[in-house]
Amino acid sequence: MAPIQPHTTARPRLACALAALGAAALALLIAVFHYEPVSDQDFWWHLKGGWYILAHHAVPRTNTFSYGASDAPWIDLHWLYQVVVFALWQRVGPGGIMALKVAVGFITWVILTGISAPRGRFLAILPFLALGAIASNERMTDRPELFSYLFLAIQTAILLRYRRRPSGGLLFALVGVQILWANFHALSMIGTCLVGAFVVGESVTAFLARRGILLQERHPLATRDLRRLALAGAGCVAALTVTPYGLDGATFPFKLFGQLNNPHISMAELMSPFSAFRPTIAIHTFRLLTVAVAAVILLSLPRVDLSLLLAALGFFALAITARRNIPLFVLSALPLVGAQIEVVVRRLGRIPLPFPARRSLGTISSLLVIAGIGFLAREAVDGRLYKRDQVVKSFGGGIAEGLIPRAAMDYVIHVGLEGNAFNDIDAGGYFLWRGYPKRLAFIDTRTEAAPLALFEAYSRAFYSDTGWRALDGRYRFDYAVLSHRESVNLRLINRLLADPAWALVHVDPVAVVFVRRATVPHALIERDEIAPEKNAPPPFAESPPPPDPIGHVVRTLLRVREKPDPAAALAYAAILVRLGFFAQAIAPADRALAEEPASAYAHMVRGAIADATGDLPGARRAFEHAVRLDPSSAEAAFNLGSTLLRTGELANAAAAFDRALALNPRLPRAHHLRGVAMLARGDAAGAQVSLRRAISLDPGLADAYYYLGIASRQLGQPDREILFLKRFLAIAGGSPELRADAARLLETSR
Repeated sequence: MAPIQPHTTARPRLACALAALGAAALALLIAVFHYEPVSDQDFWWHLKGGWYILAHHAVPRTNTFSYGASDAPWIDLHWLYQVVVFALWQRVGPGGIMALKVAVGFITWVILTGISAPRGRFLAILPFLALGAIASNERMTDRPELFSYLFLAIQTAILLRYRRRPSGGLLFALVGVQILWANFHALSMIGTCLVGAFVVGESVTAFLARRGILLQERHPLATRDLRRLALAGAGCVAALTVTPYGLDGATFPFKLFGQLNNPHISMAELMSPFSAFRPTIAIHTFRLLTVAVAAVILLSLPRVDLSLLLAALGFFALAITARRNIPLFVLSALPLVGAQIEVVVRRLGRIPLPFPARRSLGTISSLLVIAGIGFLAREAVDGRLYKRDQVVKSFGGGIAEGLIPRAAMDYVIHVGLEGNAFNDIDAGGYFLWRGYPKRLAFIDTRTEAAPLALFEAYSRAFYSDTGWRALDGRYRFDYAVLSHRESVNLRLINRLLADPAWALVHVDPVAVVFVRRATVPHALIERDEIAPEKNAPPPFAESPPPPDPIGHVVRTLLRVREKPDPAAALAYAAILVRLGFFAQAIAPADRALAEEPASAYAHMVRGAIADATGDLPGARRAFEHAVRLDPSSAEAAFNLGSTLLRTGELANAAAAFDRALALNPRLPRAHHLRGVAMLARGDAAGAQVSLRRAISLDPGLADAYYYLGIASRQLGQPDREILFLKRFLAIAGGSPELRADAARLLETSR
């Protein structure tokens, strides 16, 4: 619970020192959370948007950046943010973007602290501020929503100041902030919701006060001041139309909300924080903060700030629908806690404790909170905070090279690839930043700038052959740029590798480039095609990190050693394994393991190399390491089972597959190989159940039909045997040896 201290005018020196230390620790945590490389995929199309606006002296009206929906209307309500970031980028580069991000974030939290911590109660509110910062960490990124947090904090401060000293000038400032906000971020409507919460809350508070029911220890607003506040609220609503898009811009958030709820637009940020999806430290902290805020409200009833309560409840409703909205709840809940903390401290002060014990308890709890904040800041600088959550986030300057297809775009531009490009959605922003106007992206993350039908067709292309063929038939792609760090993209990469119409011509630690053989010069394919019988991929070469003097100073102060990031080496080893270049994959895999021996994924990649090169004992050791390091990994358990099956350890293999399926019941390959293991152990009936489950999850799993035929043969079901063997031969793929055996069995059954 928050530290309890007697409220005196002359604060003890120890309390002053603790408050200063706590403020410094909190400032460090906020700065560390915001000081990260440029990493957001959306940033690049925002940057190009700023370039376009300054080059054409006009905002875009249609989707000019991607040809997948080039005639679709685009309401770009982030246009002012884009102009700001492009101007900074043009003059300062990535350092300007980072300075802007840290400055905006720091100012936001200074304002938030000022309106949340009553005089003399900073140490009491410090735990809540720390919880709020940690809960908001996922959204402290290079996006225009950073300005939404700033404007929301400013509007809250204005409203609280107006409530204390009503002034028409404050209301003009409120509308002015709303106009600026409407041109920085598409979700500026939340500002009008905040003002609306205050209009309703203050009106109800005044109504109850006239009937002798006092919710707060202050005079409610007079009727005249309430009318002026309501008029300002109407002005804020009207301010939404003061953009280059007028009324269309004001109603745009409703359209955007409908699009984001489409099941084909699946984004982590749209998941509920109470869902089972990736519960990070930020999500756990949000849940804890929710409980703590609820406790403060209950302890202070019936003395409650109704306006702040309504705002907090409204933003909490948004936060539980999508984790991206958590900072909105934090920015509304902390002022509510600050308004109630005096009542809570007074009520807790009635607990019979001797004064020295109470003072000691307050000092110790304050020191623990400050130490915890410092520890988390150090964990963030060291990177362990993010590795524990398996999130792509880090402390430092420059650009997060592992998230952008820089080398792939260098290749595209160098060899002069033209025509219709296909790109995955995350690569779209960087593609159009580097390619436009000569090269248009196919799709990018601007969900508001393309019809839902395009996202649905795009999604189907990754999950089925028919979906890809339909999309390719419509647009007739000439080349493709695909990130291989996203597991969903590997489906399409595998499909293109198996398609003789396409050639792989470039691979790097982030992305691959394919070209259609019929539309590019034959000489280019002869020179650049990467295949085991032709050209090998280049050896791994990691680019040196950019100079980062600020990060170096912070690491030195916190005594954190700067370590190389093994992600690039590991990603390159993983894609080389998938391409069949096992010998070339050994060096980057070993490098990744040397830099991070506790990485379960690194051991899995090393195990895959050993398995493919016939070193089954080495593969077993690597996969067992992976299972020990990450017991929750279904993939690690599956890989171990696959190796054990090859060594003939059928019982252990079945146990490993059972473990994998307990962690993820929707792994078709695990059901398939579990069925193979059961068949080898003589349990044909159990094998049938597992194999049927495998093909229900993945009807294209060819070998499963063969083993279903064998299981039916052992169970004396000749009709089913013939049916499954025929299906196996009718499906493309499958083991050549099994196909030959299936043909022989069908021939003998006639």
